[in-house]
Amino acid sequence: LRPPDTVFAWFGNGSNEGEQATATAIGNILKSSTSLRTVTPVKEGEEPARFWQFIGGEGTSPTSKAMEEEPRDPRLFECSNASGYFSMEEIYNFSQDDLEDDDVYMLDVFTELYLWMGSQSNKEEQTQALE
Repeated sequence: LRPPDTVFAWFGNGSNEGEQATATAIGNILKSSTSLRTVTPVKEGEEPARFWQFIGGEGTSPTSKAMEEEPRDPRLFECSNASGYFSMEEIYNFSQDDLEDDDVYMLDVFTELYLWMGSQSNKEEQTQALE
């Protein structure tokens, strides 16, 4: 939240030190457009009236972190430019045997993404898969 003279870095009750440090660092980037602006850390439940004024009034926020999602089956995508353009194609009912040395694969487990880069995959595929 960035009113004219300050940047509020809001820390939810469930936030950890790393998340709070990141919020503060982002606040420092946002304040850099003027030397008159400061970064003001605000803990959940201790918000000043001015904080609520700038977001349109006090509201409610969740009191706990979001519940974990139901487990889902991972999804595997082949990343290739063998056809002359970069494409990603899902591989169904996959196993480790599906991984070919000349391609890049993306494994989506819904909370994280993993890239497997075959030893013979080309740099263009590797770069495009990271994008």
